[in-house]
Amino acid sequence: MAQHANTRSFGRLMKLFLPYLKPYAGIFALDLVCAGLTTVFELVFPQIVKAITQRGMENPAALEITFILKLGALLLLLRLFDAVCNYYMNSVGHRVGARVETDMRR
Repeated sequence: MAQHANTRSFGRLMKLFLPYLKPYAGIFALDLVCAGLTTVFELVFPQIVKAITQRGMENPAALEITFILKLGALLLLLRLFDAVCNYYMNSVGHRVGARVETDMRR
């Protein structure tokens, strides 16, 4: 019974909150996409290290410098996108949060 009451309260709260977020919906959506991408980027790094390590353990002769450089370039590119996403979230995303809060106070 208490769970149902909490769901109703949350729904009521969201109905009150969403109109304040609506003017910033595009920026907020991009902020959420960036948050998801940064998570994916963090999960890819161990996979790159795993690929290099496995190839080196299974057949050290197959561990070519071009393979390592390609994966290194991929990692560098992902880190660059990660930095851009983090910058967006920390600057634009936080400003939008402050604007929504200001709008709500008015």
